[in-house]
Amino acid sequence: MKDVFEENKKAATPIDLFNKDITAYQSLVGSLNYIATKTRPDISFSVNQLSRQLVKPNQAHWKAAIKVLCYLKNTSTLGIKLQARDRENIEKLGIFNLEIYTDAAHATQSDLKSTLGYLSYFNGNVISWNCMKAKVISASSMESEIYSIMEAAMEINFMKRLGFKLLHITAECTIETDPKRAENV
Repeated sequence: MKDVFEENKKAATPIDLFNKDITAYQSLVGSLNYIATKTRPDISFSVNQLSRQLVKPNQAHWKAAIKVLCYLKNTSTLGIKLQARDRENIEKLGIFNLEIYTDAAHATQSDLKSTLGYLSYFNGNVISWNCMKAKVISASSMESEIYSIMEAAMEINFMKRLGFKLLHITAECTIETDPKRAENV
């Protein structure tokens, strides 16, 4: 990626070089996706939107991807802080707490599928997150929220099967969603 930026200094405009090679855009978005899934949940939505244009990116998509890079550079001191919480309950009672917060954005006119997302906390520490395009078309925003809850439930199931069985722990699980939409369920 460094070579692309070095060559870009010689280009007439910052976007000229990128318009010639679609693989450079795909590589940039792939790198951003790696960062979003490993250490920076705050860019997950942006990277999800950029990923939808991997086949035919235009100048606006390039500019948006560069904006994400600038955001990362300007917020390089941000990170995920892990801390011990409720140590007394864990040591005395062996109780662990898993909370997952979900949200969904209903489809737009240009894209019929909703965007879903969740953020998982284990004893107050972020341990997983995801932002994705729904696999099915939803008829309403409430239905989109339900799909988001289903994704969170699958995450809980995965964590129970993989992590909790290996560590021999039991956790209280909670899924929180948008209360305005959820009250209609």
